[in-house]
Amino acid sequence: MIGIGAQNLLKSSLHGLAILTVCRLWKRLVGYKDQGWVAFKIHKKLKSIKFALKNWAIEDFGDLQNKLDRIELEMHDLALTCRLRMEA
Repeated sequence: MIGIGAQNLLKSSLHGLAILTVCRLWKRLVGYKDQGWVAFKIHKKLKSIKFALKNWAIEDFGDLQNKLDRIELEMHDLALTCRLRMEA
């Protein structure tokens, strides 16, 4: 169990948020306790956590490639605007 001070420290970083997310998911996925071998249970938990982390990353960060493309276009437009102002 993570102490309160450690939780506050972890919440201050994205890495910490990912760790807390995994810890919460792992504890929540106790329903696999009666479904076969230990390796199978761990496999199912990891698969569920992978899916949840993918969704978390998309929700929190969005599609980074689209954001980068949009910023590049904005920078190109700004450069053209500056060039036109300097020539005028």
